[in-house]
Amino acid sequence: MQVLVTIYADYIAPLFDKFIPLPEGELKQQIETMAKSIDFPLTKVYVVEVIPDITCALLFPQNKKQGCKNEEVLAVLGHELGHWKLGHTVKNIIISQMNSFLCFFLFAVLISRKELFAAFGFYDTQPTLIGLMIIFQFIFSPYNEVLSFCLTVLSRRFEFQADAFAKELGKAKDLYSALIKLNKDNLGFPVSDWIFSMWHYSHPPLLERLQALKDAKQE
Repeated sequence: MQVLVTIYADYIAPLFDKFIPLPEGELKQQIETMAKSIDFPLTKVYVVEVIPDITCALLFPQNKKQGCKNEEVLAVLGHELGHWKLGHTVKNIIISQMNSFLCFFLFAVLISRKELFAAFGFYDTQPTLIGLMIIFQFIFSPYNEVLSFCLTVLSRRFEFQADAFAKELGKAKDLYSALIKLNKDNLGFPVSDWIFSMWHYSHPPLLERLQALKDAKQE
């Protein structure tokens, strides 16, 4: 997992999207200054041309402006650097590794249990394929639902923490406007049922993040 994370940006991601080095200029200097201020080991800065989602299509006037200003780009970058500074990526890797170990351990314990096979009508034999289906489809299913919810709650907490980190860098106002623009450009719908979003959305809805930033700006 650690190796995959390490090589992803340089070797895997460019296979799917186009990476263009950010040209020298004010924005690059500001990015380098921000990275240096929090001791981030910055080596390269790229602009990524992401392949768009073409499941739907809309027509916009040619004079319609999309994207963010330099200060808003820096605010979003401050949010992303917050994930690094606060150790969110490392924590997610550790949780993933612990979960994998637990799943393999439980599988090793359960696959040899005769009672498990007997409960599904296999009294004299213990087919490995049947054991896989029973364990992963019936036993791990409720566990995975609970784990997924816990990870969603944790992810939402990380997002609020990263927003707060950007606010500490003095970027609350710019992040506020950047989030609105990004949500608009991505055709996001700002209103969500709080129970549905709490269960399904790994990122807090736009209005919740804006309210948190608004409270931060008023402090």
